[in-house]
Amino acid sequence: MLVALHGFTETDQVWSDFFAGHHAVRCPVLPGHGGKPCPPGTTLASTAESLARHLAPDGGDDLLGYSLGGRV
Repeated sequence: MLVALHGFTETDQVWSDFFAGHHAVRCPVLPGHGGKPCPPGTTLASTAESLARHLAPDGGDDLLGYSLGGRV
């Protein structure tokens, strides 16, 4: 599975045209974007840790990040 992370001020919709028709792609919304709250104390590290908990345990997922998504 490919996990594509959007950039700062963007949402998962930034990838919609690019990955149209591809079913093996997940595009989560990062905290503080697209109406998703950003709890106090959220950091790049805590966001990465949260994301890692949802990745395939066997390491079978690939990550693609743009801007903020790349930093995560």
